[in-house]
Amino acid sequence: MIVKAIAAVALALAASGAAHALRPAPAACLLLEQGWVRAPMAGRAMTAGYGQLHNRCAHTVSLVGLHSAQARHVELHRTEITDGISRMRPVPGLQLAAGQHVSLEPGGLHLMLHGLQPGVVPGSQLELEIDDGNGHWVYRLPVRAR
Repeated sequence: MIVKAIAAVALALAASGAAHALRPAPAACLLLEQGWVRAPMAGRAMTAGYGQLHNRCAHTVSLVGLHSAQARHVELHRTEITDGISRMRPVPGLQLAAGQHVSLEPGGLHLMLHGLQPGVVPGSQLELEIDDGNGHWVYRLPVRAR
């Protein structure tokens, strides 16, 4: 009798665990599509990344953080022209309304990757982690030659 009770509890726990494991994980609110990284110039340990950022959620989300194990720092930057001189300025935060998208492109809003590891070369991939406040999402971006 005790063996049957233990078996019944074990089956119930296994079934509830299986149901939990089949539950879909939450989707990233901020989705990076068509992402890529420009190969760094010879002797340089920094480069830029590009793509399309989409807010797939029904509410405004913030880009909370960027990280890559292959770079010491990853920041969002914007290229601005002041007095005819092009300068890159850090963008401290980015909020996207529901359904909004922004382009990360040369000459505009883009990712800056500082302190690159040596293996970031054309044909390789760079793992980029985006924190949208709901979770951490990892994207593998191809590294392309200039």
